[in-house]
Amino acid sequence: MGRQYVRSVAVLVAVSSLLIVPGAADASAGTTCKVVGQTKQVVTKKKKTQYLICSRSGKRKTWKVTSAAVGTKATVLKAGGLPFIDLALSVKNYAAQCVLVMKGNEVVAEWNFGSHTPSTKIFVASVSKSFTSALVGIAQKKRLLNIDDKASKFITEWAGTASESVTIRHLLAMTSTRSEFNLFNSVQDARGQAISDARGGARHASSPGLAWAYHNASTQALELVLSRSTGESVSAFAQRELFAKLGMTTTIEKDSKGVEAVFAGFMSTCRDVGKLARLYLQDGRWNGEQILSQEYVADSLTPQITSTSVNARMNGSYGLQIWLNSDKGTSITVGRQGSLYPNLPTDAFLFQGACRQFGVGIPSQDLTVVMLRPGCDTIEKAFIDQLDSSPATVFINQLGKAVSTLRP
Repeated sequence: MGRQYVRSVAVLVAVSSLLIVPGAADASAGTTCKVVGQTKQVVTKKKKTQYLICSRSGKRKTWKVTSAAVGTKATVLKAGGLPFIDLALSVKNYAAQCVLVMKGNEVVAEWNFGSHTPSTKIFVASVSKSFTSALVGIAQKKRLLNIDDKASKFITEWAGTASESVTIRHLLAMTSTRSEFNLFNSVQDARGQAISDARGGARHASSPGLAWAYHNASTQALELVLSRSTGESVSAFAQRELFAKLGMTTTIEKDSKGVEAVFAGFMSTCRDVGKLARLYLQDGRWNGEQILSQEYVADSLTPQITSTSVNARMNGSYGLQIWLNSDKGTSITVGRQGSLYPNLPTDAFLFQGACRQFGVGIPSQDLTVVMLRPGCDTIEKAFIDQLDSSPATVFINQLGKAVSTLRP
């Protein structure tokens, strides 16, 4: 998993054909304009380029001075995207490659920094898990599986072992109580490491459904569930049933044996991650077709309580391979009651990955926000990235500020 798909294309915003003569800038700033979000550049008396953006001021629309970053790198910037300018410029300082904002089905803001373009694909790390969950949901809708089935119905290698009673739901909810596998070994044999009880592989379950623990092996085990339930490779199923239908260019990297690394191997774009969030915001519908059942979407966005035993250890911030901002339970991740991110709405759900990749959906605002950073194309990069949470902190804080200015 080491290929990068980068096209060195300079993407500039389409500015109105306004390179105005020296001296015009002073007259332009503060004058009326027509289209909120439109940008233009003018030359000042001192022969410096100044960037202006059409902004609403009370009942008037006027030209205001903005930064070169907004004036030249916002490939889309409409009225609904204006509150997110600070977010984009802030995360740009933390190596963000792209930021996408959608209000409903409309892209209201999009930034691509450096040589990144809307079609550049990035390793989205554990955002892959949310894609994988969607594929399981599609398979369930097609009645190829039921997530409350035992996973051993398809992973026959678990028959007669301590993992025999682990359900597909347990794998999705991270409550299988199977252990983590060796990430380095998984690059060579993801399937084998995920389902075996061999040295370096994931150990069998201790108490299926009783405790939550985040690990990659549970997600990777879903590769075998998917391939055996559908009778084809995960890539073939995903391309026909999800990627093509949503107009995605996403692909899945494979291990050295040709098996898809579904726990972290998806290569995707900002727009594709945004489309996945939109699918959930639209209750599983896309272009009039019910891709996911409404029930599966609701299930995915509900904290998964797979045991009510007094000694159960559940996570109120996790659904079916999707992080939740619910305040209904204890977030094991941060070790307290309440929301994972207190400054975001409690109905927010998040696709999150190493190297600080984010896809966020907020149902109450019908809002989608995506930030992708340089992908963790090696395990070493993923480990190093975990040492600095600044990009995530800045993104979440700026997102909270932007959302606080919006009306439902």
